[in-house]
Amino acid sequence: VQAMLSFCKRKCLERKKPYLRLNLSSDSVAGKIALAMGATQDMQYAFQVKFADEALFLKKIAPLLEKRIAQSIFKGLSATFRIDFYRQQVDLVFENGRLAAVQSGEGECEKILRVCADLFPALRLGYRSWRELRLCRPDIWPLTAEAGMLVDVLFPKRSSWIYQQY
Repeated sequence: VQAMLSFCKRKCLERKKPYLRLNLSSDSVAGKIALAMGATQDMQYAFQVKFADEALFLKKIAPLLEKRIAQSIFKGLSATFRIDFYRQQVDLVFENGRLAAVQSGEGECEKILRVCADLFPALRLGYRSWRELRLCRPDIWPLTAEAGMLVDVLFPKRSSWIYQQY
């Protein structure tokens, strides 16, 4: 990778190009090498994604949520976790670590995350943690420390890179 980047840098200098643009994540191996070689990093653009049906999305990612539960202190979880969007609530019902149901939230629930619907995409896609989102919008919070730990397990912050040719 370093040899390839050095080659590209030489070609840019030979051709008097003002810069070489790399469309890759700064967390990738090539991105880290480029930064170590003196590349500068621009602000990354956060993707904008809207999900029309939160419950359907959560059902689709059930295997991922179950894997995260199995690899955490919540292994074998049998409980309901509620995501309260203020206007509607969605319950994730876990039985022995499996996501048994995703349904409309009703009744009492101990493990609750309150979050405005417009903040949830950044959390569920791993762009920001709930703590980071809370710095700019205090209306996101887990009601208990255990709920906060569960949010961290289900929706961890991740480095991501989406590149699409237009």
